Amino acid sequence: MLQCLIRLSELYLNYAEALNEYQPNHPDITTYLNKVRNRAGLPNIATGLSQARMREEIRLERRIELAFEGKRYFDVRRWKVADSEGYKQGGNYYGMDMTKGSSLSDPNFHKRVVAVRRAEWNDRFYFMPWHQMEIDRNKQLVQVPGY
Repeated sequence: MLQCLIRLSELYLNYAEALNEYQPNHPDITTYLNKVRNRAGLPNIATGLSQARMREEIRLERRIELAFEGKRYFDVRRWKVADSEGYKQGGNYYGMDMTKGSSLSDPNFHKRVVAVRRAEWNDRFYFMPWHQMEIDRNKQLVQVPGY
């Protein structure tokens, strides 16, 4: 069975992101971003946005378009924003306690509770450590700081 590994919309978003970093305000940025948006029935994005504003628009579009495809984990690390607001990768994650309350309309059911506690973000998490086998194989290889 043939499996699609990359979609055309991801290529468009990658190109728009790279072009925004290399040559801000290039007309192709909005052209390819709008191709992805128009396919989904969304209106065109405004032209003439600053580089920082366009970066946020591209990141938002990637988040929505590539949801549940396993791209977000690597995007957040590539952008090095895992410790900033809106991209938090550590701390408490909340949910609802399904054992509380007698019905879905019971207020006890809808109280936020900590569902998962993840380690607080540390900048060393931006990089994966080298496996000991690789370090043994290449004596000049140095372990990533923090591991």
